[in-house]
Amino acid sequence: MPASDEQQDERLFEEEVLRVARALFAKDRPYQGSGYLDATERDGIFIGDDLIVVVEATVSRRLDKAHKDGDKLKQACDRLAKEHRFKGVKGYFVTRDEPTADQRQYIDRLDAPIIACSLTQLRSKLIDSNEYLTLRALYAFGSARNPLSGSMTDLDEYVPFGLTAMAPGESDRSYSTKDIAERTHSGKLTVILGDFGAGKSMTLREVHRRLAAASMQKTTLKFPLTLNLRDHQGQTEPDEAIRRHATRLGFSSGTQLVRAWRAGEVSLLLDGFDEIATTGWLGQATELRDIRRRSVELVRKFVEQSPIGCGILITGRRHFFDSTVEMRSGLGLGSRSPLELSTDQFSDQQVSTYLEQHGWSGSLPKWLPSRPLLLGYLATSGVIKPLAEASSEIGPAEGWDLLLERLCDREATMEFGVDGATVRRILERLATVARGRNDGTGPIYKEDLALAFAQVCGYSPDEGSYQLLQRLPGLGVLDETDGSRHLIDPALANAAGAGDVVNYVIGRGADQALEELQPTIVPLSSLGIAVCEVRARSAGVTGSQTVAMASRLQSRAHSEALVLDLARLALELGETGTWPSLVFSELYLEEVVFADVDEDLGPLTFVNCVVATLDVTEYDGDRSLPTFTKCDFGVVRGAGSYESLPQGHFSSCTFDQFDPSSKTTRGILATPGLSARQRVLLSVLKKVYMQSGSGRKDSALTRGLDGRLRALVPQVVDLLIGADLIVKGRAGGNAVYYPVRGATGRVRKMLEGSVSSTDAVLASAR
Repeated sequence: MPASDEQQDERLFEEEVLRVARALFAKDRPYQGSGYLDATERDGIFIGDDLIVVVEATVSRRLDKAHKDGDKLKQACDRLAKEHRFKGVKGYFVTRDEPTADQRQYIDRLDAPIIACSLTQLRSKLIDSNEYLTLRALYAFGSARNPLSGSMTDLDEYVPFGLTAMAPGESDRSYSTKDIAERTHSGKLTVILGDFGAGKSMTLREVHRRLAAASMQKTTLKFPLTLNLRDHQGQTEPDEAIRRHATRLGFSSGTQLVRAWRAGEVSLLLDGFDEIATTGWLGQATELRDIRRRSVELVRKFVEQSPIGCGILITGRRHFFDSTVEMRSGLGLGSRSPLELSTDQFSDQQVSTYLEQHGWSGSLPKWLPSRPLLLGYLATSGVIKPLAEASSEIGPAEGWDLLLERLCDREATMEFGVDGATVRRILERLATVARGRNDGTGPIYKEDLALAFAQVCGYSPDEGSYQLLQRLPGLGVLDETDGSRHLIDPALANAAGAGDVVNYVIGRGADQALEELQPTIVPLSSLGIAVCEVRARSAGVTGSQTVAMASRLQSRAHSEALVLDLARLALELGETGTWPSLVFSELYLEEVVFADVDEDLGPLTFVNCVVATLDVTEYDGDRSLPTFTKCDFGVVRGAGSYESLPQGHFSSCTFDQFDPSSKTTRGILATPGLSARQRVLLSVLKKVYMQSGSGRKDSALTRGLDGRLRALVPQVVDLLIGADLIVKGRAGGNAVYYPVRGATGRVRKMLEGSVSSTDAVLASAR
């Protein structure tokens, strides 16, 4: 006969009591549990090295049940005490609810080492979760900071934003923090990937708060165990990491915290897998992957050792790993069926809601990223209004150049004797220093501030100057314990880093600073190079002049990342003349895109480099590409195999993943069922949105199109500008088209859907 509901409740309750008792008394002997003693069944018998525990569990509140189970416990304790004279013996009469007064009185009168308690009271021996949660609320949540004060605990109210599934075919599905909290509580694994400052830590904090509230209100027996992985550099064992975490919080029961985790009493939240990485790079491209795998060993062991039913939420930087395959292997996700989510930028409505918290209700320049950390800082700095008024017709590069100027001019008005240009040169020098640290944004220490000031101003800072240095624009508090700072956004760091590169070319005091940089610095992003172009053109720098400086710098055996910056700048400036032979080795390149190649790049060679993403979707074969030797590629877009890559340019290279589904211009033009205008529209969107941080010139939009389709480009561009999908700017006297903030998801759906897309803009182009 099937069990009654009452019998089912009794069975489930006994299983839970055994699970908790096993975690408390037999963590090293997980197979102990129910058994027979003197031909009588016992709910639980746990024999340890120094202690033996006997357990009886019941959902009944009747006194006769206490009589029956209490007598069984006394008999067992007496028997086991005689048999094991050198071990302690204890019995537990465990009830679902608080034991009644009669039940407790009977157990107390048995004159035996027996305790009457509820399951909640027994579980509290594992951990005082309320005390832990109270202390955890007073400690930092990853990189989340108050943009005005830098406080790690007095944070803004959370503004929900989209978390989009990354699995193919699910990009239109979005998840809320409520969804993630429910997944984590139910024992599932979720990974959130996003850029720096995109709100990963604030999202994890919100999930923690939801889970903590449920625990404090006793609607669940689990509570969130939330670790900042940056606190655990060099640690590889989860129990050691949990104990260190407890110490940092001032929680005295680190061992109980470990016990609760092993018992499945927690939901595990791990913030910032990229922040425990080993810094620098000491060898070949293949070694970098090994370094990354070793650096996340702690995360992998957490995933492997967490019991079934322990939900896990992990966050980290989007492009830390070369590919999804490497990420899943490195973090040990394979057996847990993870849900992988990507943070979206704020929508316009979310931007408005967030900025209203900081007293701003106007519109933003369309090129400005909507990352919460950056927006909060700019709002509290008071520069958004003048920036919005002055930048309606400019693109990202000109916009960031103007933004730095406004930030530094504002700071100069607060410091007697220092002009905005000097403040900016100090900030640019610090951005150069930061390029050799971790992820290119910091840390920046007091000694770095003093040295940058002395290099720019020609004398050491006094006490008043230190006040200026402590509040330099774009710097935020990284660690309150050592006073270190960091550049608050990678786009700002790259825009500021452009200054010293251009100053090096024109001989304006950047030679020594750049040439003395350690060789592990990262190259500038596409945005950084675009800002370089703006600055270089305004200074009258030519492409051939920049190539000459690149050759000079490499001949002095200095940082090849800087040589690459100069080479890329020369390509943007054009008229480079004959290229010298340039070799780049042991660099990490987040993205290499071959599009609009108007120069013969054959003299350039990359050796032992790592390229996270190689994009050949727009390469038309008209010009020679560089040679890549012994390089390690993550994802290759626009090619289905090694054989389909341009031949003769890749020697002894490895490739993690080919993505032939990435739509090329030729593929879009050949798609059946599309009108001519729709083909041109998708082609333009593909070109404008394919490369983060930079725009596409007029000439690039018509590349690959025949005469009939080229004639449609102007009207398609006007349509996309009117639909708020691209924005027009200028660079070097040329019209340049840029992506619009927050529209990437919509464009991706159009490109993926193509003929089946129902987007109104695509439909209007029929």
